[in-house]
Amino acid sequence: MGDYIIPSGLNDGIGVALPGNELTADKVHLVIGQAWEGSARDDIKQVKAAVGFTPQGIDKDQQYEKLTTRLEALEKLVKELSE
Repeated sequence: MGDYIIPSGLNDGIGVALPGNELTADKVHLVIGQAWEGSARDDIKQVKAAVGFTPQGIDKDQQYEKLTTRLEALEKLVKELSE
């Protein structure tokens, strides 16, 4: 399987490729499928893709640590701002 497919964000019905190493916890909900093939073209292209998504290959522990660290930093900032 190849890159994950997420919406372009332009409400144009076009999906964009997202390499697995760029898939973060905040983007998982956007995934609509995964490419079965690639293309060397730089413009819009058609590719075969599996529609649907099961988050395999995502290091959940790593994502949890990132989110926990971020939450702790935000909580610290809120506390500092309220003093």
